[in-house]
Amino acid sequence: MGAVDLHPAPSGALLNPADALAYMLGGNAVVTLRSNASGHAYTYRVRQFEDGRGGTAYAVYLEDGVSILFGQLDHHKVGHRGGGFRYHRHAHLPKDNQAVKIFGWLWARVAAGYPITGGQLTHQGLCGTCEGPLTKEEQARGFDAECWAKILERVDLAPARAVHHGTQLSAGNCRSCGADIWWLTPKSTKCQRLDRAPSYVIPGEGRTVLITLSGKVVRGRTAEQGAPGAVMGYVSHWATCPHARRHRKGGA
Repeated sequence: MGAVDLHPAPSGALLNPADALAYMLGGNAVVTLRSNASGHAYTYRVRQFEDGRGGTAYAVYLEDGVSILFGQLDHHKVGHRGGGFRYHRHAHLPKDNQAVKIFGWLWARVAAGYPITGGQLTHQGLCGTCEGPLTKEEQARGFDAECWAKILERVDLAPARAVHHGTQLSAGNCRSCGADIWWLTPKSTKCQRLDRAPSYVIPGEGRTVLITLSGKVVRGRTAEQGAPGAVMGYVSHWATCPHARRHRKGGA
């Protein structure tokens, strides 16, 4: 007789950290984090808003009969320490409130790509962007097809996906040219500097060289996203930095 799962995944479970990150940045997300040990749960709403500077940010609320504002997210800080969560200056909960501290822990793990341990994160069966109903096939991701395509255009899931390849991806800047880069830290090789935007190749003949999230070097011909056989990777920043010679002298 096989082992019995004492905590089976409920409907709407966000099991993949990359899916959880995308859902929470959908714009109109409501998620519930439930403890396996105590059964206690907190429900949070993460809503996108205009930040007044031509950009967007996310307000975080505790859902407890009413929406109680307590935090704010900066999605540009995903990949940085803490993931961009901060206590809101107009918060209606104290900073040491348990719900506030638990959300900070939750977001730090999700933004870094680590799975939720000791609990289950679920949504309510509605699209994280348009709040429309989802089909059974769409439940795992939390978006309908149209909204999912839009999410992929504006949310970088690379840090969350890297963890599944046994690597760590951290956001930073080149100290030579100032460009936004990724720092990729594989388990078995030295840290590598990568251009921030992903690229695609079809492995085989070709001169384009990419580094995948697992740290593997792939050579092939340049391809478009979604092309049959295309592999996603990143161009080494050594190849594009205008001050590449400084890299070889130890600067970056």
